Amino acid sequence: MAKENVKEPKGSKLDAKKRAEYQTDLVQAESWDTSGWSTWIVTGRVLPERCDVNVGAVISHGVGAGGRYRVRLEV
Repeated sequence: MAKENVKEPKGSKLDAKKRAEYQTDLVQAESWDTSGWSTWIVTGRVLPERCDVNVGAVISHGVGAGGRYRVRLEV
């Protein structure tokens, strides 16, 4: 068998490749099947408690070495 010489990109070319893969995964975020994902609900207080705070829901998606995540933040 002939040995194939496949060069992996390095430096900025590797960064560009990883960024492209990341962007591709994020574009598909709405179609992710999150039904089997772990869910955490974090509750707490806003300090100092001198005023009313109201922040509408913000949803963020990400892909990293630990996997994919979807975060919904609402105050």
